Amino acid sequence: MIRSLTHPDTHPDSPEKHNSHAKFKDEINIHKLSKGGLKGYKIRWWIDGKRKEAYRKSYEDALAFKCDITEKVLFGSPKAFKKTHLSDSQLVDAEAAFGVLGGRLSALEAAQLALKAWKNKYEGIELNRAYELFLEHIQGENLRPETVTKYRQTALRFVDQSRGLKTSDIKYDNVNYFMQQFEHPLNFNARRRELKRFLNFIKDNSWLDFNPLDKIKPKKIEHLTPKLLSPEQVRELFSVSKALSPEGSQSYLALLLFAAVRPEEMRRLSVNGTLQECLNLETGYLTIPSRVAKGRGLRKIKIRPALKAFLTAYPHRIGLKEYHFKKIKSQLSFKIPHDGLRH
Repeated sequence: MIRSLTHPDTHPDSPEKHNSHAKFKDEINIHKLSKGGLKGYKIRWWIDGKRKEAYRKSYEDALAFKCDITEKVLFGSPKAFKKTHLSDSQLVDAEAAFGVLGGRLSALEAAQLALKAWKNKYEGIELNRAYELFLEHIQGENLRPETVTKYRQTALRFVDQSRGLKTSDIKYDNVNYFMQQFEHPLNFNARRRELKRFLNFIKDNSWLDFNPLDKIKPKKIEHLTPKLLSPEQVRELFSVSKALSPEGSQSYLALLLFAAVRPEEMRRLSVNGTLQECLNLETGYLTIPSRVAKGRGLRKIKIRPALKAFLTAYPHRIGLKEYHFKKIKSQLSFKIPHDGLRH
């Protein structure tokens, strides 16, 4: 690549703007050939009063040849051209660097000093420290407390298993060994999602050059037909609940069974009287607000006759503590299947 140290060249199709370069243009000039058999550029110059000519197909080659001739003809003059292998952006950086240095150091001396103080951005930090910073980060992201807890627990399990490692030491084998303890596809995918959040945080802060978890794909889940409770089992559930737990548990279970409210959503609705605000028997709808709903999307559930009957019969404060629910399940003649109440 050729660079002019004193003035830029102009394309031959452009008008001349500086009279000071007229003599230079007369001495070495590029002409565009657009007529006749030849299409390209002719370079014309004079040496000792004798005219010389050369032909190049592309303008870039013609300009490079012109600069080469200029260096020979005008070497040592203020118009001399010098060769450089720097790109345009590198040349701009170099010129800016010389301006900053102001002659106090050469570019080479400045580069040598900078390399002594430079640290590899992927050198990493202690994994325990990365975990602490990760907690600060997710606590400021407006996540639900239970979501923060899941991210925290999975990240801490990984840190404990990888004790003594720096972030830059994390390899595929470390991550794969950690993930092998989760066999069920649902559990595996959930832990993978949580760990990926932690490792992406490390990578985004340049403490790790890439996330090795990207090489481990989620497990495929076969969505089987959900197991349902029979009317007899539902009747037994309400009977045991009535005998072992406060009356508010009847309406709580009815919302799970007849409104398909998710267990996590019910727990959130039961806090600070939220459920009473969202339940309206007059309009016949239960509103799940976005701050409670899975996916943070507001939705409305129609109150069916069976549900309305329970809510009317048991108008007490609706709630069911985990202690009472475990006690109820221990006395049932059947096991409630996964998500069985909603289904």
